[in-house]
Amino acid sequence: MKRGARIAAGAALIVAMVVVGMVLAFPLKTKAIKVDLPPPAEATPALPTKPVFIVLDADGALTIDGQETTLETLPHDLSTRFAGVPKAEQQVMIQAPDKTSHERIMGVLKGVKANGWFKLGLVNDDAQTPKP
Repeated sequence: MKRGARIAAGAALIVAMVVVGMVLAFPLKTKAIKVDLPPPAEATPALPTKPVFIVLDADGALTIDGQETTLETLPHDLSTRFAGVPKAEQQVMIQAPDKTSHERIMGVLKGVKANGWFKLGLVNDDAQTPKP
């Protein structure tokens, strides 16, 4: 009988280990937290902004979309033209006749770039400037 008692004790030990393993393997209770999130916003592609044209006249006059400006007031005038548009999306096009000096064009480019505009372009004198 001693042998049967050992087998019964071993079986009881195995059953106890299985029960303990099952209790540890499955969590007793899970708590749920209700979170009300807003619906996902659909990403709308940004529409390209209309570029602002800076025109250097043959006589040295500087205009933005037909209105006169100077190198000193150019950053302020550009900011007013681009009201509400982030600078990363703002496009500035510079148009000058063939006879305009390289230094004058570079002065305008440097002035515009120094004030935070980096989407710059040069327009050929033969190209037509769109009317605002």
